Amino acid sequence: TLSSRPDDAVALYNLGRALVAERHEAEAVQVWRGALTARPGSLSVLVDMAWLLATNASVQNPNAAATFAEKANQISSGGNPEVLDVLAGAYASQGRLDLAARTAQRAFQRALAMKNDRLAGEIRQRLEAYQDAAGQAESSERPRR
Repeated sequence: TLSSRPDDAVALYNLGRALVAERHEAEAVQVWRGALTARPGSLSVLVDMAWLLATNASVQNPNAAATFAEKANQISSGGNPEVLDVLAGAYASQGRLDLAARTAQRAFQRALAMKNDRLAGEIRQRLEAYQDAAGQAESSERPRR
């Protein structure tokens, strides 16, 4: 139990997920930081923390999201479509839309290669959003004549 083993990374991860489900995101971030102290290479914690920090307005921290997602991607050797999807989301939250789109494209291709059609469909929707946003950002940066 958590009270007898406060450094139990699995228990801390599960507590963090429960806190997110109850909309206590700031507490979840603190709990997951504790889980990462106990087990710095915990892929599940890194991925969920990165996604939360990239996508949840109440705790959004794009730079930290990218750091956690990049570490997860390194641990997973760059081939895990779920990790690549989260990494793309972190890049998008930083406003790095071209990199987000390229990363999401890799995630989409990996999901298809693994025959995970559900994940591929979810990634495709985000990929299209990143591509659209990148195109809009590019067109607004062009000098007007």
